[in-house]
This record gives sequence, structure tokens and C-alpha cells, in this order.
Amino acid sequence: AAISIFQNTITFVSIKQTPAGLIPNTPDTVKLPIGTIENGVIKDSAVVITALKSFQQKHKTRDIFASLPEEYAYIYPITISQYASYDEIVTAVEFSLQEHVPLAPEFLTYDWEIVERSLQGTLISVVAYDSRIRDAYESLYTEAGYRVRGLEPHICSAARACVSQKMTTSVLLLDIDTSVTTLAVVYKGHTLSSS
Repeated sequence: AAISIFQNTITFVSIKQTPAGLIPNTPDTVKLPIGTIENGVIKDSAVVITALKSFQQKHKTRDIFASLPEEYAYIYPITISQYASYDEIVTAVEFSLQEHVPLAPEFLTYDWEIVERSLQGTLISVVAYDSRIRDAYESLYTEAGYRVRGLEPHICSAARACVSQKMTTSVLLLDIDTSVTTLAVVYKGHTLSSS
């Protein structure tokens, strides 16, 4: 199942296996009182936990993938040698964090994926996040009784859902919500940047 907490709304979607592949099943949404979440920061965790528990009781699921608010995400691409080893990639990503992310290392969690290797080099998508916000969201899910299998910024999960990894051109993804509009450059299903 997937859960998104976004601008005072919690959305739950379970996934169903069909002969055509995975499809969304049993979507469900609850609106939270205004002020429960402000700019991605949870102000009233008890209200959020109660809502999360109601989803769990209603849909009988424990394992979830959840999205994080985009306000605290830093998403960018880097390109390095096409022959770079795993250790060289890790070093390049860690070095790039100093340039792209205005957070002290102790407040940072990050991940990266190789998008493609070509004659031009190895294209890597880097996603860095404020670990304090990430940890707060993970604690909410855990306290509500869920097992968190993955966390990522909302726009990254939207990109994976909307853009195939088989697509060979870049896509500009526009995500419009009631209070936030996000643009993301997506290539082969990977988010390369967002604003």
C-alpha cells in the first residue's frame, strides 16, 4: 500500500496485481483540520496518527511505501565517468551534496540511482532530504502501527507512477495541488530535478 501526507490531506492507495500488471485499488482520502500540517511540518501528530490508524483498521494493511513533503527535498542530477566504480560513484555523490544541499551532514539523508551509462558518462539522480523531517514522518507511521518499506519525496513517487523507465526522452511533469505546484524533469522514470 502507499500513503501520502500532503498539505493537510492523507491519501491511501492499495495496489492490486492483475494480468496487465499492478493497478491502484481501494483509493481513500481523509482531510485533516487546517493547521495540522504547515509547510510539511506536522503540528498535531495525534490527529495524523488517529487518521493513519483508521486507514489501517479499514484496509487491513501494515506494510507501506510513503511519500514525504517536497519542501525539504533536494533533487538533482550529476554526471561522472561512464567507467566509474561503485566507490567512485559514492564519493562523487557525497562530494556533490556539499554543493547542492544547504544542510549540515548530521541533518541529511540521501539516496541515488544510476539512470543510465552512456558514452557521455554515468547519469545519476540524487535525492537528499532533511533527516529530521523524514524521521518525524517515519515515527508517525510506526506509531500508527505501519511497517515503512520506503520513503521518498512526493514528486519522485508521482514520476515513477507516470513516466515509464522505457521512455527515452525527458518529460516535464507538472503536479498541481490546491496550494503547491511542482515541476519536475523526469528521464526514464527517474526525477532529475524539481522546483
